[in-house]
Amino acid sequence: MSHIQPSKYFSMKYLSLQRWNSYWYQLFETTNCSHVKTILEVGIGNTICTSVLRNMGYRVKTLDGDPSTKADYIADIRNIKQTVHEKFDLTLCCQTLEHIPYEDVPGVLKSFHSITDKHLIVTLPYTSLGTFAPRMFLKLLPFMKPLKWVRIFPFFPKEHPSKLPGGHYWEIGKKGYALKTILQLFNTCGWDIVKHYSLFENPYHYMIVCKKRV
Repeated sequence: MSHIQPSKYFSMKYLSLQRWNSYWYQLFETTNCSHVKTILEVGIGNTICTSVLRNMGYRVKTLDGDPSTKADYIADIRNIKQTVHEKFDLTLCCQTLEHIPYEDVPGVLKSFHSITDKHLIVTLPYTSLGTFAPRMFLKLLPFMKPLKWVRIFPFFPKEHPSKLPGGHYWEIGKKGYALKTILQLFNTCGWDIVKHYSLFENPYHYMIVCKKRV
């Protein structure tokens, strides 16, 4: 029997334990947003979050630039406003914006604003190069909720190298891409940040939850 070769989205290298934790946080924050029935997921990869959200009863449509994903919309994220002609309660875009040049990100965030009625959830890579990320996990009693804390300290910001095929154009924590700068960009593009944090189990995925400013 021949061995089936998984696509890049379904290899065990891609489906690391840390990535599974990222899926949990994406689902957790999505389901915590109020008055959400319709969702656009951008950059769907293996469609795991899309599948779970649909099974939860949400009406989910998808957009991706990779035809192999069989997304509802096959398009470059920078053309989303010209491609998507409907509105959604929430847009979910995880580990995707770093795959386009930083100068194109404001236009994409503004496009999200035009097609989204309520919420935006984004995760971005926070570089491990030149950073220190201490973590603390504390559970004093069995019935108590554990205390989890993680903080990234960018002590020695590094220049981001030229983009490799399929790689990142930029990352939080690299020179010129301080966290404060990235958060301010969201604010400038019409999004009020409700919360933002590093994922405890995967601190180099950074969660940003936003509400649309009318």
